[in-house]
Amino acid sequence: MMPTGLLSQIALIILSLGIIFTFIQPTFEGIKKTQDTISVYQGEYEKVSAVNSKLDRVSGNISSLNADDQLRLATYMPDSVDSVAVQRDIKSIADSVGVVLRQVKYVGPEKQVTASEYIDPAIAATMPSPESMPEAHTFTVEFEGSYDQIKSVLTSLEQNAYPLEVHDLRIEKAEGGFLTAELKVVTYDRIVNAEGITS
Repeated sequence: MMPTGLLSQIALIILSLGIIFTFIQPTFEGIKKTQDTISVYQGEYEKVSAVNSKLDRVSGNISSLNADDQLRLATYMPDSVDSVAVQRDIKSIADSVGVVLRQVKYVGPEKQVTASEYIDPAIAATMPSPESMPEAHTFTVEFEGSYDQIKSVLTSLEQNAYPLEVHDLRIEKAEGGFLTAELKVVTYDRIVNAEGITS
């Protein structure tokens, strides 16, 4: 039997408001938070799916390369730089040209300076991060020879099977009409991140 008195009806209204504020409203808020979280997850899932699709396309392109092209790619951009082999290659170039090699020294990995440090942050956000860029390895080279021999060394470095970039060059006059050249030569390798995936 339903109570019909005024006090009973007021009590029922208060009880209804209490149920709304203590149970229904928090439940709706919890549902809204869950829906917001689901929306965020769906957005992230779409981004991951897009990255996975791109990765599959790139992997397909790499696996479609023939063996010779894969070997050339591994030579041009190896997973790691063999500093002894690079020094040996530089010595070979010097010997083939006929210059007197005084010194070739491995300096070590070098921090990549990107243009993002000097440009508008909005543009920099669209550029690759330094972590995804190849790692630079620097060598210093000092040799003595004629002007034509120095040009031949630079041409041979440029035509090497993997990149040997001259980032600094200083030439001074030596005795007997020869020139002394000091170079900073940089080569690169692919960085392997913490997950073991080659960048």
